[in-house]
Amino acid sequence: MAIAVAGQSAYDMFGDEAILTEEFLSKDFRTWEGGLVSINHENNNHLLNKARISDLEYDPETKLVWATFNDLPQKTLDLINSDFYEGVSQECVPLEMEGRKIKKGYGTGATLVSYPYKPAATPEMGVGVRPSTGSMMAATLASKYPQYKTGGEKTPENEPTIDELKSTIETLKSENAKLREDLIAKDKTIESTVEKAVKIALESHDKRQKEASEYNEAVKELSSFMKGKEKELDEFLSEKPSAGIIRATAAAMKATVASHIGTGGGGGGGSGGGGKVKSTYEAGKDVYTAAGITPEDLEKYGGLEE
Repeated sequence: MAIAVAGQSAYDMFGDEAILTEEFLSKDFRTWEGGLVSINHENNNHLLNKARISDLEYDPETKLVWATFNDLPQKTLDLINSDFYEGVSQECVPLEMEGRKIKKGYGTGATLVSYPYKPAATPEMGVGVRPSTGSMMAATLASKYPQYKTGGEKTPENEPTIDELKSTIETLKSENAKLREDLIAKDKTIESTVEKAVKIALESHDKRQKEASEYNEAVKELSSFMKGKEKELDEFLSEKPSAGIIRATAAAMKATVASHIGTGGGGGGGSGGGGKVKSTYEAGKDVYTAAGITPEDLEKYGGLEE
């Protein structure tokens, strides 16, 4: 059955959409070789005789990736032939993205989709079309064993000798050993790729959490000096100042308030300070004016570095 088609959508565990490109499928379709077969993307391969997919092929005309599902138990075959069967969905790890498009990836397996779930690529798109056992067997024999007719009769003149059969068996054993080695290597690659992806995601999450926490703390500190001036504060925050600018503003306000205790009012106007001080002052001028903070106060107490 076909397990994927170029241009189809695919979704990760968070529901984010990606597109399987023709470049990805045409170059990396063989990476699905030996991939695990499951049902509804669940960890149930052990219930399916540990079935795997093989004989991967890419059809440039239909842009479909074809695969053979090996060793499926009878119950699974019954599911495929039942009304509960909805199709097939591929599983892969993106290795190179261009926007939402997967340019390079690694196939890890395929899952049989059953009701009430729906596959991203439907049988109408050519993916997961329920095979006809008779026609599929005939097509397989015709393509892989041309010495056989579609009816299963073998032409006598092409009958292999015992030595030829022994040679074929040895070749198959060698290929099987090579596939086993490739599978072990692929498992290690997948494990490493997934581990790196998880690490990057966690680090990114921690960074965003830290930045959000610092920003909220800075806003909280600034708000304590802006009682009764919520409008000016909202206007200042609408400019999306960084946590550092907000902390500098709060520090300047704190120092200015302390320096004005016992005096008749806020600090006078002024135009001192460096470029960063001036630009910061202009961005929050309403806040600074309402609090009686001058550019000199901001430069002196804000801790801004040019």
